Amino acid sequence: MKAYILKKLLALPLILIGVSLLIFIAMRVLPGDPLSAISGEGGGTYVLSKEQLQAAPSFEPTERTAYMRAKEQASEMGHKAIDKAGELKDMAGKKIEDMRGGPTPK
Repeated sequence: MKAYILKKLLALPLILIGVSLLIFIAMRVLPGDPLSAISGEGGGTYVLSKEQLQAAPSFEPTERTAYMRAKEQASEMGHKAIDKAGELKDMAGKKIEDMRGGPTPK
């Protein structure tokens, strides 16, 4: 009995990840959105009133999507790495000048 329970407990995280992944993919791939489905546009049986539709949150173009945030963060990390490389190059140049006893010829 303990082995059976242990197997089920070990399978639980995999099942949760699998179900979550399926739902995520379905929400991204299937056309439309849940709000349009229940508002009557998608032929749903439950219809929202005009007040409920107006109170529902809407996506504004000024809001950043997860992709846009990830893209900005990657860009910032790239710029930081380039800036750090420039600083290290300058520090190395100064060390070389100090070791030679003067400025390096260019």
